[in-house]
Amino acid sequence: MIEIIYKGEDGTKNDELSIKLPKNVRQIGDCDHNNIKIYVEDFVMTYVKHFASRNLKYGVLLGNIKRGNGNVYLFVTGVVCARPLLDNEIIFDEDVWTGLYEDIKTYFEDVEIVGWFAALPGLLENDMPQITKLHLDNFAGNDK
Repeated sequence: MIEIIYKGEDGTKNDELSIKLPKNVRQIGDCDHNNIKIYVEDFVMTYVKHFASRNLKYGVLLGNIKRGNGNVYLFVTGVVCARPLLDNEIIFDEDVWTGLYEDIKTYFEDVEIVGWFAALPGLLENDMPQITKLHLDNFAGNDK
């Protein structure tokens, strides 16, 4: 549970936002230059790390985005794996998105897609342009 506390004499919101973090999250990444703070629940980290040395797995990260005090706070609280149609290829087509949305509706409430993950054993440097294109084609917009 994330508690947001607004400071102000009259009880209204202002730019000072303090967030009381749950105990089962950890901050990841080095995004200080973008004023983005990313917090991931331990469950999500464990789930994704489970696939790190196995076959290709990919999916979406679920959670919430909060803004305040000049920062963006991204909380990743859930994850759903895609049901790939082909082995060793990341595809976000209509069938994959349908499966993802069905799983999100079944297992999660009050979350939005905040990003994606891919466990890619043996990722090569020359694979990055395709991954970047995949990201821009499917996850355009701020804070993804």
